[in-house]
Amino acid sequence: MDKYRHSYSGTDPYLLFFTSTDFKNWDFQHFADHFSTKAKKTLVSSYRKAVEAISKDIKTPKGIKSQLKRLIDNIDQPALQQTHIYHGDIHQGDGSTINFGDNSSGSTTNNIVNQREIPERSSKRQKTAIDEAGDQAFDGTFAENESAENNEKPTEKENEYSTLDAAQVEPLDVPSPIEPWDVESEDDFWHAYLELLLTDIPHNLSLERMHIIQCGFSIVCDPRVPSDFHSILGLQGVSSNLCKDSLDYITPYLTAARNKNLDGMMLAAVSVDRLHDKRAKTFLRHILTQYSLHVFSNVDAMKASETGFNHQAIWPLLAALAASMDNALFIPGETTLRAINGHPIDTEAGCYKADGVVTIKDGFELLILETSGCYGNTDKPRHGSDHIKGAFGARMMLRAIIMKFYYGGDEVHDLCVYFAHARGCKLHVWSLSMPTRNGDLVLERIMSMSIPTLVTERNVLLEMLNYLWALQILLHRTVRIMGKMQDNHTCVLERFAIGDSTPPPQDLRHLIKKSDCQKPTKQQGTGDLLPNSDPLDDDDILTSPSLYHLIIENIEDDG
Repeated sequence: MDKYRHSYSGTDPYLLFFTSTDFKNWDFQHFADHFSTKAKKTLVSSYRKAVEAISKDIKTPKGIKSQLKRLIDNIDQPALQQTHIYHGDIHQGDGSTINFGDNSSGSTTNNIVNQREIPERSSKRQKTAIDEAGDQAFDGTFAENESAENNEKPTEKENEYSTLDAAQVEPLDVPSPIEPWDVESEDDFWHAYLELLLTDIPHNLSLERMHIIQCGFSIVCDPRVPSDFHSILGLQGVSSNLCKDSLDYITPYLTAARNKNLDGMMLAAVSVDRLHDKRAKTFLRHILTQYSLHVFSNVDAMKASETGFNHQAIWPLLAALAASMDNALFIPGETTLRAINGHPIDTEAGCYKADGVVTIKDGFELLILETSGCYGNTDKPRHGSDHIKGAFGARMMLRAIIMKFYYGGDEVHDLCVYFAHARGCKLHVWSLSMPTRNGDLVLERIMSMSIPTLVTERNVLLEMLNYLWALQILLHRTVRIMGKMQDNHTCVLERFAIGDSTPPPQDLRHLIKKSDCQKPTKQQGTGDLLPNSDPLDDDDILTSPSLYHLIIENIEDDG
């Protein structure tokens, strides 16, 4: 514990002191000596703020947090002379504790505290991933040892130990810090994850400011989050077995593609009409025809402009997806998002123009599209800006559903809306959900598909079809969950109307965060906000089938 140093990557000079100084020298006197040119009043205030920040930091071990109140209380006390004595509690086998601390007389004689009747604190977090001890570090709850010492008489064994010199006693059981990710519920986990991200916010447009945690398939672990904590997520991408299930019907198309016969591919695309699954038939025919006619034979248009990329390759995919759903519609182009305040807004601050939206008959938007330039565009700041914008749009779509069905019940935690981001040579799909009961959101990348541009890229085409069919299945699930939320909401309002006094369920509107509801503006530095992908995703994933199936989950339509 004496060698512990705080972990902080910001620029606050007062917090940086604790990153370069061992815990044994964290007292105010050492702090003041380090900043000797500052006024004492300024130093006292800065010291208190820094120590409080460390206490609230999820990465700070419990053993350190429990000592922080003492540091605050001793601001006006001179620093103890440093010795080789271990300044910590030694837990004896009989339940007693030898407490090596400073006492009122300044003596180094050991204080013996009998803790047989004091229940030990659980090593598990009982409420949240933020250590409760740290949360309460400044309200006087760290007085257990002192109260026990004052209320209990020393035993015979304690009198025996009280005559020993501290240097003669070997520490028998040095308590280890509790891991900050020792949590007991999913809410605890996500809250801890968000707190880790909030320890160092790199940009005022960072999504954590909107209580959004971003993670997902092949996304590199954020440096603010310990890798072993991040690994608890067990994230994987999703796909489907569409091509496998439809192999007999798409084989003629693949045969023509092997021969680079575009006319034969067009004719073969029509053969999928023999499929019994009406939705799959509509979906496959639409995409196979479009790519044969307008992509493989006219790649230059995609590379010339964002409009060309959308018109040739992206919009047809989402149009086919919507056409294979009941009562869904894809609206391409500069589409005003209705989810903001429930209707289009004409003000500059609130108007959100998407590159495309998938809606259902009730007017709810379930998927939003942002396209960052032409095919192959490498403008990372633009990619980052559109990523933030799309996440904001998805957040407002989720918000609109919750505000409509605010008595929707626990189904809200299964509700997802989607953000599709076409950038570079890929289409990335993110889901936004609220798995927590405190309103924190999770933006998870579930797909990252390459866009085929050559007739020889048959494997890329098949993978894209599987991915998009999985997305169609997920959108169907969202519609079903919304139906359940609507039923729950209607039942509650029905009870109100007939005078039923049964307490209503939670009002989900209370989960909506009020901050940061303005559309993000374009700013510098947004390129750094784009989550980094694992290089494996870009290089090896398409050439390593065994690896591919390890990290992809095939989902099926569940009705």
